[in-house]
Amino acid sequence: MASAESLTMLTKATLNHEELSSKIAQSFVDVGDLLPEMDMITRLYPMKEIKVALAKLYAQILEFFMRATKWYNRGRIAKRLVAITKPWALEFQDILARVNHYSAMIRNYAGAASFAELRELRMIALGGRGHSQVQLQHLFSKCLSPWL
Repeated sequence: MASAESLTMLTKATLNHEELSSKIAQSFVDVGDLLPEMDMITRLYPMKEIKVALAKLYAQILEFFMRATKWYNRGRIAKRLVAITKPWALEFQDILARVNHYSAMIRNYAGAASFAELRELRMIALGGRGHSQVQLQHLFSKCLSPWL
């Protein structure tokens, strides 16, 4: 009976280790795919709110890198033991949820800024003189205030 339980535990450790290993690798790819988009948004809309959210995003990415590095530096046996006690959901899911949160926040800010630009172009096209950059920034901040 004890050998069956040991075999079950060993199988679980191996499966958790494989899941953890593949999800960490995929997360590195996902973060790598995310960075050019965030860079483009920051260049298109260099606004305070986006820069603050980007700083928070980078902090979360660095935290993920540090946790992943710590995990990779463990020995083979230690990785399998930790895979049982701290599976993917406990070890990394929280940090990647925050990465997703801040990247979505940046996309939302960029979308709102895009709408403000579109509104400005519409006003100019209709014969108005439009708003100054300061007025647009104020309008943008006012629109975002419920989410800040």
